[in-house]
Amino acid sequence: MSTLERALGLLGKSERDDGLRRFLDEINVKQPLKRPARGDDQINVVLDDEPLELCFVEADSLPSHSETLMEGELVLNAVFVHRHAGATAMDPVAGLPLGLSMDLSRAEMRKRFGQPVWSSPVLNNDRWVFDDMRVLACFTDDESSVRQLAFSLIE
Repeated sequence: MSTLERALGLLGKSERDDGLRRFLDEINVKQPLKRPARGDDQINVVLDDEPLELCFVEADSLPSHSETLMEGELVLNAVFVHRHAGATAMDPVAGLPLGLSMDLSRAEMRKRFGQPVWSSPVLNNDRWVFDDMRVLACFTDDESSVRQLAFSLIE
């Protein structure tokens, strides 16, 4: 199972979750996690060896959260996949789910997945919902490929 697939399976899990802690150990993320700066409610952890970024949000900032979560406890809220600078004709990471590819154009994504549930009126961004997961695709300026994918759970 790829690092991305494992991270997606841990979305919504707290930093106290044993499975998430093991995963962070395996990908060499120092624990305990760094706390957000004063006035912020999230931290982003960029992985050194893969084009992935993990976004952790304080539980009390989430629209709905379990009463078992403590104030300030961090929850894995989103996983970002970045296109490597200069990457051409190859996906930057193995195991992109749902038939996604960083090489799909905006038109190809819409043809494959239908009209998005949301599109930015300003940026080249579209969002689709698949079961319990939201996928935001941020396209290059010419819309010929995906610059970044963001995965998150539906709240």
